[in-house]
Amino acid sequence: AERIQGLYLDGRRDEARAAVPDDMLDAFTVAGDAPAVGERLREIARAGVTTLVLRGPAATDPRHVALLRELAPA
Repeated sequence: AERIQGLYLDGRRDEARAAVPDDMLDAFTVAGDAPAVGERLREIARAGVTTLVLRGPAATDPRHVALLRELAPA
């Protein structure tokens, strides 16, 4: 993470992006169809996460927000 941050802060954003390993990306993102997203949200909740940060279309489209609320565990 420090290497990625250093590259990014040095203005080497393409290198920073390329340095992110797939398993790190998978650990910090939720993507896929509704069943896959629902399962991932349940996994995250079981790990103790109580707050999500939305970016991209999910953050600005009311339909995405509503669907995420539906899929999120109570």
